[in-house]
Amino acid sequence: MKTDETTRPVAGSAAPTVEVVKLERVEVAGMRRDLRVRERREWTRRTLPRVAAALRDVGAEPSGPAMSVLRARTDGTLEVTVGYPVRAVSPEPSLTVELLPEGGAVRAVHLGPYDSMMGTYDLLVEWLVGHHHEVGLLMWEEYLIGSDTTDNPALYQTRAVYPLSTVRAGSVLAASARPAPGDSR
Repeated sequence: MKTDETTRPVAGSAAPTVEVVKLERVEVAGMRRDLRVRERREWTRRTLPRVAAALRDVGAEPSGPAMSVLRARTDGTLEVTVGYPVRAVSPEPSLTVELLPEGGAVRAVHLGPYDSMMGTYDLLVEWLVGHHHEVGLLMWEEYLIGSDTTDNPALYQTRAVYPLSTVRAGSVLAASARPAPGDSR
């Protein structure tokens, strides 16, 4: 992964920054479910050990940290896939494979408990809109240090990632993100 640009630190922290990176395509083997937002963390905590066991059963090794792939749905729920990046996985009925896109992405590492991540998401969305990118329906979290490696939530490190897409002229977001003629914003 190559970092193209670094911007300001996440509010309240000197370490995390918003980065623009070029990502390679990644296969994530995991389990998928539609969930309400408030159900997501508990389901993820319960499901990741099942995914790890299923990967062991087929002889697949994770090639990176545990993660959640999130797609916002029009009914207010999320389609959530929790799992691990893999190089290759044999077919396993209990697992689904999610392909994460290659290309530009914006990301930031959140330090601390999951329930305090909204500031990190807000910072990423602010960056996307400020740089004329759509806030898409797809994003993911990578649990660099999480509940599977420590019992202390203050030590968690979660990387939040949004793939980049350029705002098209005439879109609603483009109109709201750019100043109107004569506007001195």
